[in-house]
Amino acid sequence: ECPTVKRRSITCYKCKGLGHTQQECEYDETRFGKSMIGVADGESTDTSEEDEEISNFVAFTGIAALDDSDLDDSSSEVETEVDIHESYKEVRDALVQTGKENLDLKRENARLKVQVEELQTALQAE
Repeated sequence: ECPTVKRRSITCYKCKGLGHTQQECEYDETRFGKSMIGVADGESTDTSEEDEEISNFVAFTGIAALDDSDLDDSSSEVETEVDIHESYKEVRDALVQTGKENLDLKRENARLKVQVEELQTALQAE
């Protein structure tokens, strides 16, 4: 069997993502702080493929090459690192929010499909 195919079936125990192990996981709560998501009592808590889709989002970070002349001293290096972490948090939060909106739209779509089927059945009965 091809190593690439085997790699796709690996599941990370840390983030439940596919294609990597816990040691290779890009999502490290200790580095970037914990992300807590609360569910209100009125919200559905489906644990189907839709929730799995959100947990499979993984943000990849990279190292930007900086010219030494751009850095005045070590404090600007620390500020750059803080800026990168803040940017990462903003992107991660936006990604989670987009995933939630996508999940809500899928649920609304399913509800509307059921409603259309009910209306078509009622129309045919008349």
